[in-house]
Amino acid sequence: MTVEELADYLQLSKSAIYKITSRREIPHYNPGGKKIYFKRTEVDAWIEMGRVAPDCEILEKLHLPLNSKLNGSW
Repeated sequence: MTVEELADYLQLSKSAIYKITSRREIPHYNPGGKKIYFKRTEVDAWIEMGRVAPDCEILEKLHLPLNSKLNGSW
């Protein structure tokens, strides 16, 4: 994908895309030092890395160790 295509895909401005690439926050390719390219699979993986867990999921994870300690299986 090009910068323009990625901006459209993520619904961000091109300047926002350039900012996140200059901060090396998103995987990208820069062959020859001119144009910037992105692989859709890597962009999707980058998006998934930013997942925010809902409160119920966090609470569930907090309770699992407590329950296992109470049952003596730790």
